[in-house]
Amino acid sequence: MKVSFVLEHFPPTANASAAILARICTYLVDHGDAVIVVQIDPWGSARREVDHDGVRVVTVPLDSAGTSRVDGKNSALDRLVGRGLNKIRRGFRAAQEKVTGVPARSRMVSRTRSIQRRIIRDMPTDVVVSVCSPFVCHEIGAAVAKELDVPWVLYNIDEYFNNPTEASGRRALRHRLSRERAMLQRARRALVTPTVYDGYRRSPLAQQLSKVSVLELPLLRDLTTDNVTVTPLAEGRVHCSFVGFLYPQLRNPRYVLDVMKHTQLDVDLNFVGTDRDEFPADCLELLEDSRSPRIECFPSVPHEIAIATMQQSNVLIHIGNAGGLMFPSKFLDYCSTGRPIVNFYWTDSCPTLPLARRHPLCLNVKVGEDVQSTAVKVASFVNANHTRRASFEDVVESSPYPSADHVLERFRTNLVEGLVDHAK
Repeated sequence: MKVSFVLEHFPPTANASAAILARICTYLVDHGDAVIVVQIDPWGSARREVDHDGVRVVTVPLDSAGTSRVDGKNSALDRLVGRGLNKIRRGFRAAQEKVTGVPARSRMVSRTRSIQRRIIRDMPTDVVVSVCSPFVCHEIGAAVAKELDVPWVLYNIDEYFNNPTEASGRRALRHRLSRERAMLQRARRALVTPTVYDGYRRSPLAQQLSKVSVLELPLLRDLTTDNVTVTPLAEGRVHCSFVGFLYPQLRNPRYVLDVMKHTQLDVDLNFVGTDRDEFPADCLELLEDSRSPRIECFPSVPHEIAIATMQQSNVLIHIGNAGGLMFPSKFLDYCSTGRPIVNFYWTDSCPTLPLARRHPLCLNVKVGEDVQSTAVKVASFVNANHTRRASFEDVVESSPYPSADHVLERFRTNLVEGLVDHAK
C-alpha cells in the first residue's frame, strides 16, 4: 500500500504531534507500506527532500499564489491545486471577514501564514491522509486525492467551530459546521479521538457519523531515561518548565503566572520554546515581577533539546487549551517522562483529564479557581514531589488508553478498509 500524508508537523519539527506522526509512518513502513510525507512549510523558500527512517519526506513551501514551483516549472497537478487553492483562499477569507467583521489580514499571523504554501508536483499513492489543522492541509489532500482518484482520509480533524482562536457566535458556528460537514462528505474515512467523536454525536455533524472511526492517539513512549543532551537549564536549581508554544486566546498563561508568583517558590519557571515577545500584553507585569519564581524564556529550541529539557526538569507545567476538543499532544510526552506535572485545565471536558487524573504524579488545577488557595496547593505539590519520578511501567499501567501497538494496527486497518470501500 502506498500512503501519502499531507501535514504541517513532522520531525525535525519540535512538538509531540510530529513525533506521533513519525511513529505512525515508521509503523507503516515496518509493515511493508511505502510512505511519502508532504510537509507544508510556512516559512521555507525551497523544496527539499529527505529520508526519515524509510519515510520519504518532501517539504514544500507555498508561494503567495498558492502554486508550487519545482525546478522552475509547474506540473498540471500543481496548476490544478494552485487554482483550487486560490479559490479556496478567496472564499475562506471572504467568509471569515463576513462572520467576524474583521479583515482577514489583521487576524493572527500564524493563521494567515498557513495559507501561503506550495504543493508538490505529484504524489503516486493509493490513499491520501490529511492530518489535523491547518485547514489548507485538508483542501490540498482533497484536491490531490480527487485528481488521482484515490480515497481521502482525515486524521484527527479538529472541531473548528469549537476553537476559541476564531470568532464565536451563531454565524461563526454555522460557518464552521458547514465547512467541517463539507470535509466529512468528501472524505472516505475520518479518524478522530473519543472526545472529538462525542462532540460529533452532539452536533449536526452526526449526519456523517458513519464515516467517523474512533482512534486514540498512539500514546506513551519511554522517556524516563534522561537524555544527556545539554539543555539551557541552570545547574543547581529546581526547575518548573512549560515546554511548547503559547497561542493567542488558546493558551493564555496569565493565570499560571499569577499562581506561580503567589507560591513564592525559590525555583526557575522556564518557558521553553517561547520568547518573551510572544506573551500576551496582560502578562507583561507578571513577567517583570521580581518575586520568586524567576522566569526564564528559551525560544527556538530544537526538538531534541526540548525533550531533554522535559526529562531534566523537576516539575512540568502544562497549560491546556482554553476550548475545543483538541488533545494537546505534548501532554503525552509530559506523562512519558514520569516527571511530576501541574496540569492547568480550563473546562471539565478537557481531553487531558482522563489521562491526567490517573497519572501517578499529577496535580490538576482548573483555571479561574482562587489564586491564593491554588498557590498553596501548587507549592505543596512542588515541594513534596520535585525529587520524585514515576517509572514508565507505572505511567503505562495508569493510562486509560489501549497500547500504542493496538492503536497503530487499527490506524493501518482503517486505511486498508478505506481502500476497499473506495474500490466498490
